[in-house]
Amino acid sequence: MTENKKDNRYDQGIEIMKGMMGKNGDKIAEELQQLHPDIAHLVIAGYADIFGRSGLEKKERAIVILTALIIQGATDQLYAHTYTALNMGLTPNEILEIVIQCTAYIGFPRSLSALKVIQEVIKENGLEFSKLP
Repeated sequence: MTENKKDNRYDQGIEIMKGMMGKNGDKIAEELQQLHPDIAHLVIAGYADIFGRSGLEKKERAIVILTALIIQGATDQLYAHTYTALNMGLTPNEILEIVIQCTAYIGFPRSLSALKVIQEVIKENGLEFSKLP
């Protein structure tokens, strides 16, 4: 792969990432660079390769990502991707429903850990869960 093609994928990836993560995009890109530039390049170029595909709407991709992270117990990543989910149009209650749905398959401990992270992000955004019927 040529260096030029790598840069193009990276540039496309950074634009997609910022579009998905909103104000958090720059922060996440910087954190990735601090981990290691090669890892940052792989992750950011991956946004072009994966999130640049057609077939799913961005909101649908956010649902898949949240579900996967909740199931894995990947709460560090869940923090950033909850911002992404809100930025992609998911409401706090839709995110809560994802957690509730996952609970039946992964159990309460992981779901409660995920919900704690999700609540933090929702509060940081000045949002809250609506009362459920």
